[in-house]
Amino acid sequence: MAAGNGSVARWLASRVGREGRVVATDLNPRFLAGHGLPNLEVRRHNILEDELEAAHFDLVHCRALLMHLPDPIRGLGRLLNAVRPGGWLLIEEADGSGSFGAADPGHPRAAGFNRRSRAVWTALKAAGIMDLDFGRRLPPLFDELGVRDLGHEGVALAARGRDPLAQFLQMTDELIRERLIAAGVLTERDFDELAQAYDDRSFWFVNFTLFAAWGRRAG
Repeated sequence: MAAGNGSVARWLASRVGREGRVVATDLNPRFLAGHGLPNLEVRRHNILEDELEAAHFDLVHCRALLMHLPDPIRGLGRLLNAVRPGGWLLIEEADGSGSFGAADPGHPRAAGFNRRSRAVWTALKAAGIMDLDFGRRLPPLFDELGVRDLGHEGVALAARGRDPLAQFLQMTDELIRERLIAAGVLTERDFDELAQAYDDRSFWFVNFTLFAAWGRRAG
């Protein structure tokens, strides 16, 4: 679900063999076109609105999907409903409120970077665009849904200016820049300072934590 550029879907297709089948879904599956894999089916699909086979799949997986939904709990329930009894559900979601920030508080950019980043995450959550407190909720949500053999972990990575992760976050800021400036969340100078931090090789930061939870659907 929310297959993005299809890296996980293609890997799964290579693992299930000729007799297996992988279904990759996304609101806009443009990056999945022309994959050339006979055991990979691509669907345009909205998890909150479109039908999905019930109790059908051996494994259901998504990454960074629920945190973007207006009703993530309903989305999680629908994903679990698609798992066959005894099958596996694996969900990965980001959480930035606890880990994201400058790695060295003594760096000249640290205080401003932390303040501006927190303002961005808070505004995105308030606007219903992205909930960067959601990842940590996965284990208790799985427990409430009665998932068996529950496992979970969280991983946070450090990066520095001009790393691929810094470039990704810099591009993300550009996408939301005008909207948040218009809303009075940050100024043009604030976004310029964030961009300069992401371009500074001396500046290290800790990324959001990627939480994962997995388990079996009860029979």
